[in-house]
Amino acid sequence: MIDFESNTNDFLYSPFISDEISKNNLEKHLEELNLTGHVFIMSSGTTTNFLKGYALSKKAILANARAVNEHLALNMNDSWLCSLPHYHIGGLSIYARAHLSGAKVITFSEKWNVDTFMQALEDVQVVSVVPAQCFDLVCAKKSPPKTLKYLIVGGDYLNDSLHRDLINLGWPVIRTFGMTEVCSQLATEKAPSKNQLALEPLAIHKLSVASDKRLLIESDALFTGIFYIKDNEFHYDEVKTKHYLSSDLIQIENGHITPLGRLGSEVKIKGRRVDLFHLQNQFKEFLYTLELFDKIQLKTAQDTRDGLVFNIHSLIELEQDTRDKILNHLRPHSVKSFQVVKNLSKTELGKDKN
Repeated sequence: MIDFESNTNDFLYSPFISDEISKNNLEKHLEELNLTGHVFIMSSGTTTNFLKGYALSKKAILANARAVNEHLALNMNDSWLCSLPHYHIGGLSIYARAHLSGAKVITFSEKWNVDTFMQALEDVQVVSVVPAQCFDLVCAKKSPPKTLKYLIVGGDYLNDSLHRDLINLGWPVIRTFGMTEVCSQLATEKAPSKNQLALEPLAIHKLSVASDKRLLIESDALFTGIFYIKDNEFHYDEVKTKHYLSSDLIQIENGHITPLGRLGSEVKIKGRRVDLFHLQNQFKEFLYTLELFDKIQLKTAQDTRDGLVFNIHSLIELEQDTRDKILNHLRPHSVKSFQVVKNLSKTELGKDKN
């Protein structure tokens, strides 16, 4: 698919936004950057209303891939199943790791379905998934084949109850925290565990914490720059420092990192300071206990009178008893409205979008 050793450039994006790519002459703008040996990849949060992406050097992609192979002791005998889109870093990085190790990659190109996924897992050692896929596996009470070595879960927060149920079904869960800015994984568990999250940074990254708790990264896997369309104009911001200050808030303790949200996740609602990152994660845990994890979404919206408010979007009409449980869980915060929607607002990887 991609020659990771060449100096050519590749531009990867979802077919769903191809019209917007053409409309904004994005490929032409990227050619004019005069970069070589790069992959241009769109952000997982990209929509037709906001185009944003990253310039990743192939050297940086391979640097991260090599570090992941070493971190998890993967070799040519550890075949991969790629169930994530190749035009997102989560999928693309799998091919880079296999390129370096000489391992086989099986591409799961069908529409997501638990049964076909389980069939594709036969004779596979490693697969990367997102929490939404994990939820479906647990609901179907599926157990992994004996050949599976790692079920790597990233892309979004994996709540504790879902993690516990995966482990109880026998899934060899490896939780990871990554970002496109470092060409995939930043910190990853080294072995399946029932214990609390223990994300160990890859050896390639030197991490520290700034005074405002933001993550500071020095790494050979750093991105080259970020591009975006704003007010119908193309913009490109080059990374000009070895130390990248991210928007992610973290804590580093005993060699492990704990994600604390993102800059700006703390807001004021009716005079109360609210950490939306923790509130959302706690709400997902609550929804999981109600068996509504995939049916409901907590949304924020600006109200002319009340400022920032909470709304509940659901795929089904909720009974009053369920509404009361949600209202009680969210107190002292109130809910402005309950709305039935056709689709929840999520990225292609199943991550919530506000």
